[in-house]
Amino acid sequence: MVAHLVPVLAIVTGVSTFAICVGAVLADNIYVGGIPWPYLSDTGREGTSYTIFAVGLSVTAVLIAASDVLYWHATYGEDASEVSVAGALKLALGCPSPGGCCSPSATALVATKLFCLSSVALTLLACFSTIVYPDVHQYSAYAFFLLQVVGIALLTSASNRPAARREMTRSVRRATLARNVLAAIFFVAVVIYLPIGLAVNCEWSRLSVDDCVRTQRLGEAYCEARRLPGDSSQTTLWDYSGCPRTNTMRSVSQFICVIAILLFHGTFTIDLRRDAESISDEDLEVPSQARKLPTMFGM
Repeated sequence: MVAHLVPVLAIVTGVSTFAICVGAVLADNIYVGGIPWPYLSDTGREGTSYTIFAVGLSVTAVLIAASDVLYWHATYGEDASEVSVAGALKLALGCPSPGGCCSPSATALVATKLFCLSSVALTLLACFSTIVYPDVHQYSAYAFFLLQVVGIALLTSASNRPAARREMTRSVRRATLARNVLAAIFFVAVVIYLPIGLAVNCEWSRLSVDDCVRTQRLGEAYCEARRLPGDSSQTTLWDYSGCPRTNTMRSVSQFICVIAILLFHGTFTIDLRRDAESISDEDLEVPSQARKLPTMFGM
């Protein structure tokens, strides 16, 4: 069974996509609004970087959604001993959760559905460039982060309930602890990025054609090709130089948010590991009289 490799592939694909796009910006000195650390959206707005950004994040979105569905099915599903894509999809599409609407299983199922919706938002923001479709890109980004906030809060709550923790192996308990730490980092970063960052940041503005040619020296042909429709004095490029510190604060916190999200979902690989021979009674941190009860691994 290779289910446990899906979260790993999500991390590798996401990190590789950002590494290539950010590396290209820093190495080639591509214009990113006049701030030292770019918004991730600006690293994949055009050319080859756009193709890498759109394809890479779309694949990452699919892998994250698959990881979430498989995780729920393996951890909270009725038959945790059988992790199959078909069974996971069936559960994710709305099959009722046993144990009541407030059970850890039901709470985690709601979180899984929110994660799947956030993957749709991630695909949209990846495919709709910030310079061609700024509104679609912006609202998709907000939707992605807000859905992740609610989903991570619900899943963290479900996995930390006593009923869920009693049946954890040591390795899964460590994975849960890692998710708690990553969730805390994510919540702090997302608060800085969205409510605080938007409140203290100055109004966004477009880079003028004159500044594009003379100040930034991006080339007359390049700047002319990016004139803003309806306002020939402006380009489709964003200029953050009016508030470089607050924009840098937001871009760095955005980067931390994304990395925390990838690592959070990546920890599911521990829960999805199906090596039954490595799980013994000694691995279970439960009383001996409870060890004969079914666990999430079906032992």
